Amino acid sequence: MKIRPEVLIEAAVCSFAGLMIYILSLLIPIFIFIIPVPFIVLYVKRGPVWGILASLLACLLILLSSEMETAAILLIYTVFISHTLGFMIRQNTKASNIILWSTAGTAFFILLAGFFAQSFNEMNVVESLRETINQYAGSQLSMINSMNISVGEKESLEAVMKTVAEYTMVLLPGIILMISGILSYANYYISAKVLRKLGIGIIDIPGVSGFRLPKHVIIGTVFTAVLLYILQRMDFGFSKELMLNAYLIFSFLFMVNGIAALDSIIKNKINIYLRILVPLIVFLVLGMGMAYAVFGLLDLCFDLRDRLRRVR
Repeated sequence: MKIRPEVLIEAAVCSFAGLMIYILSLLIPIFIFIIPVPFIVLYVKRGPVWGILASLLACLLILLSSEMETAAILLIYTVFISHTLGFMIRQNTKASNIILWSTAGTAFFILLAGFFAQSFNEMNVVESLRETINQYAGSQLSMINSMNISVGEKESLEAVMKTVAEYTMVLLPGIILMISGILSYANYYISAKVLRKLGIGIIDIPGVSGFRLPKHVIIGTVFTAVLLYILQRMDFGFSKELMLNAYLIFSFLFMVNGIAALDSIIKNKINIYLRILVPLIVFLVLGMGMAYAVFGLLDLCFDLRDRLRRVR
């Protein structure tokens, strides 16, 4: 099989781009999660073999300036995410399904990274996280003690800080999934934008208003609620923790769906600045984030965005 020079050049450019993203992540760590973007683009344009080879080359370059476990984790992450997103994009899969599957992959990567850190460095990741959270809570308590407030107010603030620290550990799985969802959307959105610029027109690029949860999320919610109820009745040891995480995850999903539904309804009626400002006021100033979750659930059940959009 004859390999065209332009394909080799594209693979080299994508590998170099992955290396540059890694170097940038040393300054801004969050960028490490978008390292699959160039390989997703190459996968969609040239196929899975070139996407995987470019990922391998980039990780070999990263190995020159990092440890073996870092390069191994990044290789697994880039191959898994680029293969998942690349394959589903080539199949014209719905954007919501792509994001849901890549969210699971990103969460798996975060857990895998913790496992590798524990294996290679002989440290307990959970205990390390607990210690970090407690240190942060301790620094906040020290600041509270230095404030010129009454003893009662200090005790009240201390109780709040301790409760936040405890619940952060309990809700850690749900928090990881939420962060994974945001990062998955970023990977998909950036990759789709680049592919559109390259003239590949099979890509669906969802804005905020284009996001819509699939209907089977309702079945998943009901099934999870019933299962958690049964576990609670059986006095299962971690039923409370599971219930809190499920509540957090499904609330987040319905809230995002609610924001998307509202934006879909108002996008042709008000200008872009108000479209950004209205959700921020409701969510941040009025503290009505749960209202979005309820609206998102109703939209999922009754297609409110389509009904209300027809109202003039």
